[in-house]
Amino acid sequence: TGANGRRRGGRFEAAPVDLSEVLDVSAQDALPQGVTCVSGDANATSKVYAFDGHPGFYYVSRALDDEEQRLWVRKSVRELCEPPARTNYGAELGDLPPGLWDAARDDLMLIPSGEGQRVWGTPTRVVKRGDADEKFFAKRMLSKLRWCTVGAPFNWTSRIYEPNVPRRAIG
Repeated sequence: TGANGRRRGGRFEAAPVDLSEVLDVSAQDALPQGVTCVSGDANATSKVYAFDGHPGFYYVSRALDDEEQRLWVRKSVRELCEPPARTNYGAELGDLPPGLWDAARDDLMLIPSGEGQRVWGTPTRVVKRGDADEKFFAKRMLSKLRWCTVGAPFNWTSRIYEPNVPRRAIG
C-alpha cells in the first residue's frame, strides 16, 4: 500500500485527491489571491502569471498550441534523445548509438560490437518475454525513456556544468 491508496479485500482503492490548494488561473471571474497576470495583452491567447512568494517563477498558459506540442513530442523521441544528449540509460549502458527511434521501428536491439561498444542489430537468438536481454530491445528502451539532456550537461553532485561537451542547436 502507498500514500495514495490502500488495499481492501484484495483490491486497490485510490485515496481521494485533495485539490483544495490548487490554483486555477483559468477562472473567468478573478485570479486567486497571490497570483498576478504579468503579460501585457489581457486578450492574448497565451498569458504569463507570477506567484507571490516565488520570485522568478512564471507560469505561461497555452505557451504552445496543439500542433507545436505534437512537434516537440516528435522531436523529443526522434531527435533530442540522440547523442550527444545524455539519457536515463547513461549510467547503465553509457551513450546509446544513434537511431533509437528507427531501431524501435525496425524491431532491433542493442548488441555488443567489440571494444565495449554496442550497436543496433537483429537479435542473434530468440529473446522471450522475461528474458534478461529483453530490456535491450529498442522498443522497450523507447518506452522506458524518461529524460534526456538538452543543452550543457549539469553535474548535480559537484553542481557545475561540464565543459567542452559537444552541443546541438535546438529548433
